[in-house]
Amino acid sequence: MAEFKLSHHAYTTGLYNNKLNQKLSELMKITHKYVYHAPSYAKYSTCKHLILLTWQLHDLIVECNYKKFKKTSLRDLDITLEKLRSMWSLYYDLGLLDFKDGKHDQRHYQDHRKGYIETLLTEIGCMVGAWKKAYNEIADSFEQ
Repeated sequence: MAEFKLSHHAYTTGLYNNKLNQKLSELMKITHKYVYHAPSYAKYSTCKHLILLTWQLHDLIVECNYKKFKKTSLRDLDITLEKLRSMWSLYYDLGLLDFKDGKHDQRHYQDHRKGYIETLLTEIGCMVGAWKKAYNEIADSFEQ
């Protein structure tokens, strides 16, 4: 039986995408962890939206990995990442990061949790920005 191989492009490197997937996986784990601890009144609205945005980000990254022309997909990826940032900021402003098991946590880990999420989102954003830059450089070199 013949071995199945994916075609690779010059601007898609396995190591780079592996790091991006690792950061995204970390973000998904932490999202599910913090959403699980949210109070029940927020689980089916705000929390559901956070999880859906995170999965949408995952889908767009996978889509960008295997598309030949990525300009609109990378733009959509950037927009979704900004939506996710905004949603986490709203989640923090509503005070939902300070809950554990549906009850207000007296230890006040909210700022620490927000900092960790912001760090992950910034790292993913930097990787997406570098990906866009590399793609634009290659696209410009083909046009000349």
